[in-house]
Amino acid sequence: MVTTSKWPITVDGTRLDSLAWNVSTRGGRDGMPPIAGADIDTEMRDGTLWVPNKNFGPGKLVLKMWVGGTDADGAVPVGNDDYKKYITNLDSLKRMFAVQHRLLDVRQQFDIAGTMIRQSLCTINTVITPEMFSAYPYTATFAVELDVPGAFSQDVADSNYDSQAVGQFPGGVPANTTITLPAPFPQATAPMRKMYLVVDGPATNPKILDPRNGHSIQYNGVVANGSQWVVNTTTWTSKVGIGIAFTDTGTDVYAQTVAQGGHMPAALFGITADPAGAQVRIEGSAFGAATRLRIRTKLQYL
Repeated sequence: MVTTSKWPITVDGTRLDSLAWNVSTRGGRDGMPPIAGADIDTEMRDGTLWVPNKNFGPGKLVLKMWVGGTDADGAVPVGNDDYKKYITNLDSLKRMFAVQHRLLDVRQQFDIAGTMIRQSLCTINTVITPEMFSAYPYTATFAVELDVPGAFSQDVADSNYDSQAVGQFPGGVPANTTITLPAPFPQATAPMRKMYLVVDGPATNPKILDPRNGHSIQYNGVVANGSQWVVNTTTWTSKVGIGIAFTDTGTDVYAQTVAQGGHMPAALFGITADPAGAQVRIEGSAFGAATRLRIRTKLQYL
């Protein structure tokens, strides 16, 4: 298949840069989602009351495209039946974009080597309305407006932090320690709120904070040596057990878990992107040489 872009876009794995259909312009590709909410106007003082930790509205990706009556390599069918081929191609695009029972996996490549790819989970927001552009081979133009309900794009692969990694705390992370997360976490431009947090014991009443936001989550209990406290912010679970890191098994301790701060009510916990670097802080007591903090998440981008 002939492809035309060094920085292709795919929808559920199908490239949009063939000679059967293609993207002409890409509005919203590099923009930011709108900020949701506003500062408070009390009418009793100058200015407004600043509201911190505002959330973001849905992201948007607008693709202006064309679809023609050729195959993916630009060949017109035998018999010059280009209009029939155009309809067949258009049907393929309608099937691709009009999915409503799940979100579309839209990926954008930002480098020639394909090492920098970001994923947006999208839903279509407009009806495809083609307008004829060329009579032969029959070609039409149209626009596809995609919403990103989750606001942000993200890496395809997970990023991991481990306090026992080289250069961190191989002898056990001390209590009351603020950690500026190393690469690749500084690359994020949006808050990360879908993640696993894993604290290996020993630890009593462990508490994890996002210092940039002021948010915290705490388990009021004991994590024994050899056990883990695992929080999954996606499924809103808090559990303890042995050998349960990055799983949803273990004993439910949600009733003994307290989360509060700027990431609520959207998530149990989150990590804020900041020019000075994303940070986490761990507090508690009875820490030891095996006490360990691990984080697994996908970097998020505005």
